[in-house]
Amino acid sequence: MLDYAALVNLRSGGQRTAEYVLHRLRDRLGEEQVLVLFTTGDTQRDDEELERFLRDKSPKFVIVAGGDGTISFVMDAVKKLQSKRLLADDRGIIAPFPLGTGNDLSFTLGFGSGFARWFVLGGVRFRRLLRSYETATVTKVDRWSLKVSKTAAQRLPLRAEHSHILNNYFSVGFDAAVANRLNRFRKKHPHLFITRPVVKLWYAVFAAMGLFTEKKIGATTSLTIDGQKVAVPRSAKAVAVCNMLTYAGGSVAWNGSAHDRYAKPSVCDGKVEVVCFYGIWHLALVRLGWCYGKKLGQGNQVSMETACHSFQFDGEEVSHLDDAVGPATIHIARYASSECLTVPPRSETDLFFLAAAAAALLLALCYLLAF
Repeated sequence: MLDYAALVNLRSGGQRTAEYVLHRLRDRLGEEQVLVLFTTGDTQRDDEELERFLRDKSPKFVIVAGGDGTISFVMDAVKKLQSKRLLADDRGIIAPFPLGTGNDLSFTLGFGSGFARWFVLGGVRFRRLLRSYETATVTKVDRWSLKVSKTAAQRLPLRAEHSHILNNYFSVGFDAAVANRLNRFRKKHPHLFITRPVVKLWYAVFAAMGLFTEKKIGATTSLTIDGQKVAVPRSAKAVAVCNMLTYAGGSVAWNGSAHDRYAKPSVCDGKVEVVCFYGIWHLALVRLGWCYGKKLGQGNQVSMETACHSFQFDGEEVSHLDDAVGPATIHIARYASSECLTVPPRSETDLFFLAAAAAALLLALCYLLAF
């Protein structure tokens, strides 16, 4: 693998698994071809370190061992260097290595929803994943601009706009609230998230806690797709805008095989799909493949206005709405595209999610029996 370099985020997924992958990649590619990300604690220095590594190595393929947020971070760096002519356009093709919790981009591109190093199987899975890069083809992946504006908590109305780059999905409602609470807890207690199954179980705990605090957002959310207003069901508790085939860690939210007026979704069709969910149990059934999200529309521009301030994109919190009053406005439009490797998807059973769902059910029953 002479034309490869690797980037590893040790904070993605479980720490032990990430360290195992780092060790194996160094053995396979050589220590000088592998960079550990986010080691300085300073955003600007992290950016500069990554850009310097990519510029010096100029790899054709970049193995990104991390979650969806890590891949987005690397895509930004590659595009920045290419725009400055510091990296050739045919360099920096992303090869996802799924270390995060969700890994929807990796799953959509055929590289699985997660990596586990269970006993001797870790080595087998590692070698199989690296072999899949050698038979993969290159595809373009749409990226989207996400602009969120709010009214600040002041006497005079002031609209403050914040911009982000979206790869996978944006959501508002209960699912974002659960994910955001979990991420805050994880940052305070990283030692409690040593493996990916543990991360999934913690998600189940926070989801069970959210069962009794969910709020309907349909009546306070307006949606526009390609300039056309679309009604949001009053009982909806979350709305998601999806670019990937899966959402929030492997949930196939959009029924692409249905015979309806919508086109079959793709990561390179210049369109996003918009769905809503009616609660945590609805999302759990979607994750198990027993149903889908409620289709609201498909298009290349999406706008929303909502009184709910629980937002997330690609698993990351939109954290600048703490002082917001009144509705927030969201606008999503196509931004650019990045090149990634892809292979035909393979079916897999997410045992981690099944365990997490069982834990959530047990916690909910205990809560009900206590009253």
